[in-house]
Amino acid sequence: MKRTMKKTIQLLIASMAGFALTAQIAWADVNPAPEQEKPAVVVESYQSYKNELGTTMVPLRVVAEALGFQLTWNDETHSVNLVKGDRFTTVYEDKDAYFYNSMEPVSLNGAATNGGGTMYVPLAFFREILQATAVVDSLGAIAFR
Repeated sequence: MKRTMKKTIQLLIASMAGFALTAQIAWADVNPAPEQEKPAVVVESYQSYKNELGTTMVPLRVVAEALGFQLTWNDETHSVNLVKGDRFTTVYEDKDAYFYNSMEPVSLNGAATNGGGTMYVPLAFFREILQATAVVDSLGAIAFR
């Protein structure tokens, strides 16, 4: 009797586990996980650096263009104009003063620098001025949306 009872309980447990698994699969088919929005661009850790204040500096052109901004270099003022629809800003080389449309300029703990023909700006520029989402992973790569 004990052997029959033990087999019955095992069969019952196996049936319940199978039912639970089937229910989970059916639920997943009806309610798929939401797809995460793909980033516009990912800047790998070797493409950025930290300045003397510890601020992460990121290449301006590759990120801004991926976010849909048009960039124009002004050789006379050593600045870059960024435009996207009715949104605009100008980044001046060697200045830690950033603005968006008509707001007062703000400091972001890092002057824009030009290294080898690439303008670098603080990571905060994209978050606070261009209002983009930037997520840094554990290896230092930065995904922008």
